[in-house]
Amino acid sequence: MLRIHARRAPILFLLPVFAVLTACPFDPPDRPDPPITPISEYLSQVTISNVLHNLRLAYVERKHEEYGKLLDDAFTFVFDPRDVGPEKPWSDLTWGRGDELDSAWNMFNGQPNMDDQVVDRIELAFDEGTPRISEVNDEWKMVTLTAVDLKLFTTEQHSGDEWILETPGGYEANLHFVQTDEVDPKTEAPVLKIVLWEDKPPR
Repeated sequence: MLRIHARRAPILFLLPVFAVLTACPFDPPDRPDPPITPISEYLSQVTISNVLHNLRLAYVERKHEEYGKLLDDAFTFVFDPRDVGPEKPWSDLTWGRGDELDSAWNMFNGQPNMDDQVVDRIELAFDEGTPRISEVNDEWKMVTLTAVDLKLFTTEQHSGDEWILETPGGYEANLHFVQTDEVDPKTEAPVLKIVLWEDKPPR
C-alpha cells in the first residue's frame, strides 16, 4: 500500500477555475454528460506489466477484491522507516497481507476515516522499471517504481472542505513478484503475484 505523507494541498480554490476552463458557452444546457469509459479491463496476471496495470486500475477504481487478487498469501509490506520512527524493531516496520487489505479497505470503501474524511477519487501514476532478479530471493523478480504519484481527493464531512493527500515528489517503491501455482484460465500460464512491497524514501 502506497503511503500518503503529511503534505496536503487544499483544492477549494481550484474548483471555480476548473469549472470556468471546462465550461463551453456553446453547449446546450440540457446536453447529457458523455458516458465515462473505463480505463481498461483487468489483464491476466501472467506478466509483471499486467500486474502493475491491474494495481493502478484497482486503486483508481477502488476495487478491494481486485487489489486482493494481486497479493500473494505470503505478502509483506515494508514501511519507509521515516513513517514509523527511528530505532523501531523490524516488526513495527512491516505488516502482512491481512493488514494490507484492511488498509486498502479503509481507503477504498467511501466511508469517513478517523479524521472524518472520505476518499472521493484516487489517481495513481508511476514509471515502471525494468524487471530483474530480486535482491531478496533469487526465485523472485522485482521492479522499482519511480516517480510514484498517488493522490487521494477527499472531502471532510463536517466542513465540506476538499483536500488532496499525496505522496511527496520522487517517491519510489520496490515490488517483488513470485510465480504462483495458480494458472491463468485464458492463457494457461502461471499467475504472478506481489510477494513483497518495500517503500523507499524520495531521493
